[in-house]
Amino acid sequence: MAVWKQLTIYIGKSDRWYHQPLYSALIGLARKRGIAGATVTQAIAGFGKQTTCQTSQLWELSSDVPIVVTMIDTEEALAELLPQVREMVRDGLVTIQNVEVVHHAPVTYH
Repeated sequence: MAVWKQLTIYIGKSDRWYHQPLYSALIGLARKRGIAGATVTQAIAGFGKQTTCQTSQLWELSSDVPIVVTMIDTEEALAELLPQVREMVRDGLVTIQNVEVVHHAPVTYH
């Protein structure tokens, strides 16, 4: 079993990178760099340094709900990506931790 790294980025849904959602820009960057996997998850509730609790309610369509972007790849691949991620995430939290990959079956096209 391989030990890879997981890069986890905590941001808000309203965060932007130029004129696009930051989460979309981060996923695009990961894809462009050939990162093994990346996922964007919208949280139900959460808070950050402003300590205001943000929730994802149907009647709060414009609220800044928490978004988590997760990327998994080798330490080297994520280390190369990290400087650009740090530049893009102006208000949020970025963590990196070890993950044990027990199965990785990349898609193959025939």
